[in-house]
Amino acid sequence: MNYDLLITGLSKASAKATVARLLASDLSTSLQKAQSRLENLPTVFKRDLSVKEVQELAQKLEKLGAVCRAVESKNPIDQFKEREKQVEINIEDYLKNEVTKEHVKKSEPTHIQHTISKKERTIQFSKSPPKEQPKKSKRNTILFFLLLAGVIIFIIWTVLTSEKSKITIKQSKLPVSKSGSSSTPKKKIRRRSYSAVKKSEAKDAPQASSQGKKRKPAQIKSSQSYVDSARSVEDDYTKAIKFYLIAISFNEYNLKAWQGLIVAYKNAGMHSEAAQAKKRMAELFGDQIFSIEEVIAPYGSLNNYHEDATGTCRIEYASKESKQTPLERETFYIIRALLSQRPCSQVSLYAVTGKGSGMLVRVSAKAFPSSQSEYRKSADITFVK
Repeated sequence: MNYDLLITGLSKASAKATVARLLASDLSTSLQKAQSRLENLPTVFKRDLSVKEVQELAQKLEKLGAVCRAVESKNPIDQFKEREKQVEINIEDYLKNEVTKEHVKKSEPTHIQHTISKKERTIQFSKSPPKEQPKKSKRNTILFFLLLAGVIIFIIWTVLTSEKSKITIKQSKLPVSKSGSSSTPKKKIRRRSYSAVKKSEAKDAPQASSQGKKRKPAQIKSSQSYVDSARSVEDDYTKAIKFYLIAISFNEYNLKAWQGLIVAYKNAGMHSEAAQAKKRMAELFGDQIFSIEEVIAPYGSLNNYHEDATGTCRIEYASKESKQTPLERETFYIIRALLSQRPCSQVSLYAVTGKGSGMLVRVSAKAFPSSQSEYRKSADITFVK
């Protein structure tokens, strides 16, 4: 027996965007349609699931803030048969009621003839024939249908004439050869050497990168929202990779999306894909993006960096944050980005927030956690106000 998983409510206001993006991971559902479905709850999240699949999906959705309920899946053919039976029962009850009403009237006895079959049911009264509709109503309906037919014919005629005019305009623009047939002028192909092509690509590369960085605010916002969705499902590497790729499609210059994608590829064992992503990242941002200063730049400024003989990477930077929870989050992302670039065996990181205050983190790089919750458990974190 299979079940359908329904979303009956949202316990968090912030859960709507995340759940909508999970609905939109299905190619047949757009993000706008998913949001409208969440506004009119309850709605079906997945159909024809086993008990195990329902339990796993319900646990994930409840963590995100959704209220779920499982119902038994029904075959559409069985539902149609049940409705057909209900219609037949209602018609038979109606016929019985009409027969009893006519027999109760003693003053005007009537003879009722009714025939019931599977295809049709008719009721014929011998005394009271059906009333004819007035002639005006028939005339109005005929006029309405005539007008509707005229409008449809007019629309079809305008569409056909416009298409014909377009075809004639295109044909008139084509040059005519001496033989009378239309032909397009052939362009001469200039072949360049390999070195000339490389030089032209090198000249055009800075312009292309500057144009690529000019993204619309809506695209940048959508890209960041998909990065947040990928971080919410970091344990599921396939979904995280899908969300990171969508984020990059909106904004190819989203540095956090590229860093998360490389780490997700490595965690999934897809090392060749991780190498290709790293190569593409270097093409977009340049080799300097892999330096420690570029990793720290979104969160603050680098004070000191050192790698000793044992492979321990020591980082000290001035952070823009001052509270414990945001500091834990940003140190997790910094160390994860660092390990995607540097072969460190252990990381010692100190985030300075003021005089004598900050956060000190020591963590092993051999089994670096994939989620922030595991990072809190495995890393040695000390916070000083």
